[in-house]
Amino acid sequence: MRKVRALPYTFIFLALSLVIIGLNRIGQDDKNILLIYLNPILNHIVYEEPYRQLIWNDGPTLYMYLAHLLTFLLFGGIIDLIRHLFLSKGN
Repeated sequence: MRKVRALPYTFIFLALSLVIIGLNRIGQDDKNILLIYLNPILNHIVYEEPYRQLIWNDGPTLYMYLAHLLTFLLFGGIIDLIRHLFLSKGN
């Protein structure tokens, strides 16, 4: 029987991040709800003054998009690591 391999969560979170960034860039997320409020790290950073001026100056900047992409890659990597630890423990 052929074993089906699931997509790594890092890839899924990368694709999701690119979709969210794309939606924000074309104006579908004008309140930045998807970009900021669904990302707990960015939700905290955007209210801290030294980082606020760097990544949020009257709207999202390139640094905000890069931070979003990197945090989603981090989330996916953590989930993949946990998944790998549980799968390797079971074998």
